[in-house]
Amino acid sequence: MEDTPDERNLDLKRDLAICIIHGAVLFLISYAFYFYWNAVQNYQYIVMHPMPPVILPELPIHFAILILIGFAIVVVSSGVLNAIAIKRLWSIKANSNSRIWLAEGLMIQFFAQILFFPFPLIQSVIAGRELWVQILFPSLIILDYWILLGFIGKSIGGFYAEPPPQLPKDFEIAHPAPKIGTRAKCPHCGSSFRYQSNERSFDGTVKCYACKRPFYMEPIEVLLEKLGEDTDMKSWIDL
Repeated sequence: MEDTPDERNLDLKRDLAICIIHGAVLFLISYAFYFYWNAVQNYQYIVMHPMPPVILPELPIHFAILILIGFAIVVVSSGVLNAIAIKRLWSIKANSNSRIWLAEGLMIQFFAQILFFPFPLIQSVIAGRELWVQILFPSLIILDYWILLGFIGKSIGGFYAEPPPQLPKDFEIAHPAPKIGTRAKCPHCGSSFRYQSNERSFDGTVKCYACKRPFYMEPIEVLLEKLGEDTDMKSWIDL
């Protein structure tokens, strides 16, 4: 059973919303380090001695240690939060341990801190502009950053995802699926079964009888409305 255009649009909107939430979390933790880095440099510039902000190797040892400690905290936090988002938001079963958290955090911060490089240029461009420009322009850029960081986080976390189970040809289900209900195809393993309305969770997902992984199924009421337009869908539902 192929997905209808409405189902594909719904999946796209859902993925975009999840990507924004995922990216917003990574953006906040990454920007915290960006702000911390600049705060340490400004403190060293204003309080310690009047010289321009310098890069990490030229900082006094205690300032360098502070920045390294902050970076380590942000890296670990990014890895842990990304692993949680992969599991909770994307429903992807992935391997998770301290080494993976560290690797994910390093890769995320590598891309995130590069994305922050244009920030001073953006601030100089909008300085002195109209108020709506100073609000709208950065808001659009930050939204794009959220989407991009969410995509990066999902791609990095998906690298450690466990492969979907390969079902043998003679596979038999221990608890047979019902013979009446709405037919839906699992996007994870490709198995197709019928599901009753009481099997749908509050977020519209059902659990595959074969691989036991959740996926979204369109409400039965919506499918019933389409029956008058598409007679091929009558085989999906037993009334």
